[in-house]
Amino acid sequence: MFTNTSTRSRVALFMVRISLLVLGLMAMSPSVQAMPSFSRQTGSACIACHTTAFGPNLTPYGRDFKLNGYVWGNDQKEGYVPPISAIVMGSFTNTRKDIQPNPASQDGTPNHFNTNNNFTFDQASLFYAGRIWDKVGAFSQLPYNGVADSLAMDNTDVRFANRVDVFGQDVVYGISANNKPTVQDLWNTTSAWGFPYNVAPFGLGGPSASAMLAGGLGGV
Repeated sequence: MFTNTSTRSRVALFMVRISLLVLGLMAMSPSVQAMPSFSRQTGSACIACHTTAFGPNLTPYGRDFKLNGYVWGNDQKEGYVPPISAIVMGSFTNTRKDIQPNPASQDGTPNHFNTNNNFTFDQASLFYAGRIWDKVGAFSQLPYNGVADSLAMDNTDVRFANRVDVFGQDVVYGISANNKPTVQDLWNTTSAWGFPYNVAPFGLGGPSASAMLAGGLGGV
């Protein structure tokens, strides 16, 4: 545990610097949007793709954008910024009474938390969301868990898509390479996208199959 004032002060100073950095980046942004890189590429507000403006459920336009490989829009204009976005999350926890000291986490490593007044670097995530090249695009998240001190690939979907006319019908064909079942869902309503869409605990295949679908096969 942190047992001296200087260590706590360093942690507090680090959190203040992170907060100021995030506020500065927000101040430089002309607007706040759900996935800034998608918005930059398409020139559309987040509500154009998401039914509730902040996601994840998609509108018809959002489903078509995903179906066609995340490549719609003009990202080659003057002032082009790569389709990269990032988030940083931190927290401060204070309780009325001190909690019991817990010197180690479940895997036996020190958890470095006080019995009260804890600053925590919760998570930092880097997103690549947009066109990669021509008809290939991606949505990919790389999060760092500051509490568990771990780095792992989250929901990732890399798509190639093209359109062809078949007997007068517009047909979209392509390939989705992803790291979790249901990430490719065009409605973003299946288990990979979490709240508020969850697979029933005893769905098709029984509880074991549902648990695997809900997250047991996720990641890389």
